[in-house]
Amino acid sequence: MLEEVDALYNDVWWVGVVCEVNTFPQYVVSFKDTGRKLEFKHSDLRPHQDWINGKWVAPSHVFCLPWPRTGLGSFYMFTAVKVNAAE
Repeated sequence: MLEEVDALYNDVWWVGVVCEVNTFPQYVVSFKDTGRKLEFKHSDLRPHQDWINGKWVAPSHVFCLPWPRTGLGSFYMFTAVKVNAAE
């Protein structure tokens, strides 16, 4: 929990933080700008990325969300990307 995500709400991706996991696969996401907390399905969340120098760049940490058992294991993991501000 407390992982930064992009959440699809009203056809727009909003930056928020997963603050609770309800009955799988429902996640409560908190939005700093509005102070609101909303519930989302796993399919409406994605790892947060920033547009830097013409590229989508993931934050420099590992992001994990529980994922249904599909032969891939019980967790879907996104790889950490190190951001070099000098580039």
